Amino acid sequence: MEITVSQLGNFLKALIDNESVLSDISVRGEVSTLRFSADAVCFVLKDELAQIDCFFYTQSASALRSARSAGDSRVNPVQFKAGDIVVVTGKPSYYAKGGKLSFWASSIKELNVKGSARTQLLLLKDKLEKEGLFSSAKKKAVPQNAQAVGVITSSEGAVIHDILTVSQRRNPCVDIVLYPVRVQGEQSAPMLVSALAYFCAQSVDVVIIGRGGGSDEDLAVFNNEAVVRAVAHCVKPVISAVGHESDHSLCDLAADTRAATPSEAAEICTLDTAAWKQSAVLRLNNCLEKMASELSAGTKLASLVSANFASSFDSVLAKNSNKVLNYYNQILLASEQSFNSKLIKLKMMSGAVEQNNPLKLLAQGYSALLSSGKRITSVGQVTQGQEITAYLKDGKIVAEVKGKE
Repeated sequence: MEITVSQLGNFLKALIDNESVLSDISVRGEVSTLRFSADAVCFVLKDELAQIDCFFYTQSASALRSARSAGDSRVNPVQFKAGDIVVVTGKPSYYAKGGKLSFWASSIKELNVKGSARTQLLLLKDKLEKEGLFSSAKKKAVPQNAQAVGVITSSEGAVIHDILTVSQRRNPCVDIVLYPVRVQGEQSAPMLVSALAYFCAQSVDVVIIGRGGGSDEDLAVFNNEAVVRAVAHCVKPVISAVGHESDHSLCDLAADTRAATPSEAAEICTLDTAAWKQSAVLRLNNCLEKMASELSAGTKLASLVSANFASSFDSVLAKNSNKVLNYYNQILLASEQSFNSKLIKLKMMSGAVEQNNPLKLLAQGYSALLSSGKRITSVGQVTQGQEITAYLKDGKIVAEVKGKE
């Protein structure tokens, strides 16, 4: 037999809706991902092996919406919260168009028992808080003009796309370095820890760790103790951008700052160059306008002074011109006298040098005797048979000492 998808969906819906056993049953489980939408309370009911979406329509939910619109965040239409163990009474329903099974609750009974996952999370939070991992004193300053940004997220999700789009729009020169990881599942925690260790040794200014929204189970890895410790101990400033604005994780507390969305994370650490340029141009234009105004005022003042004191100004200018000319002539005369004096001294020194020129003595018939490069001025400096050199005006003679007196 062959049927269409819609026929199969309608068959399953009819099967579930018409089953009397399922018309009024009670299901026990842990509350997770509690949200309020319009007139309904929406949450996930789960145990260790399965989960199901639940909807609980109540008049109180409408009251909650009105109260929250008025700014009162303390109103809660139901007494249970995420992490509580409850018994939900109602019936399952199959949504054929979306292919989803959900549970429509008519009543909810709280068992005053904390769910194991919630309890463990609170215990871990208390433990890490006592160790000081969430202390504001340990938070590092996040740069607002990062040149290199490390990003830890999935390579296929919307997170990296949003970060790239925002950062390139704000500052096209910023470098985005992606370390692709899984952001949920068993292998995600060690991958996140490795990514944080990698960026500790890289030349990045800041690290963004994040993923898109999801259920508490989807975001569970960001409550993992090893991941939270790696975030807190990272030597680079860390921005946590996990989930949507309403989602919170222990990574948010351990990071140096939290961003409501990945786009906001990119805005926090990048400079909006377009806005900066616009601001700089505006300030420059203001300065130019002020200068023009002051120049105009100065021009008017100069015209007024020129009109009232023209003759006096010309007289002062002529007087000062004569003084400048006299100073110039005095400097010129002093320079000439100094030059002539130095020229006379130079001629006298040149004559003395010429008078004592050794070549001049050689031209008169004298000679200079040297032996082994040393000048001979006494007979005691030579011995019989020693070779000597005699320098004359037109050359040299090499001779041997035959005797001496």
